[in-house]
Amino acid sequence: MNNYGSFFSRLLSYAQSKGVKNTSDLAKKLGYDKPERLYRLKRDPEARPSFEVLEDLTNLFESLNLRWLITGEGQQEITPHEEPEYNMAREPEGVYLTKAQEQEKLLSEKERIIAQQQATIGALNEAYGQLKLRFEEIKEK
Repeated sequence: MNNYGSFFSRLLSYAQSKGVKNTSDLAKKLGYDKPERLYRLKRDPEARPSFEVLEDLTNLFESLNLRWLITGEGQQEITPHEEPEYNMAREPEGVYLTKAQEQEKLLSEKERIIAQQQATIGALNEAYGQLKLRFEEIKEK
């Protein structure tokens, strides 16, 4: 299980992968006057988000998987369930794609992978920072 640390580090990592700059920017996008609700989660790794915060997050990020956000288990995003198409013949998608469409699809996939890797790097940086702080605290004792 790769849970990216605390609830807050998972949240910030995911939000940044969606173009959010920082905690204040996220609070603004959620419609909060002040980012205190989010900073409380940042300060205390054991803090639990309110139902209102979770609801606001799911309204902002429709594909965010709350199970992953809360527990760190599973995928970051949920995929909508597709209705089965009965009695429908399906040809391979690539048969009718133009070169430009193929390149656009490839570019989109590469951008998705880069965003995931950036999220991972952000989470690892956050975890590194937390470990560094703990090490400094231990060293001071």
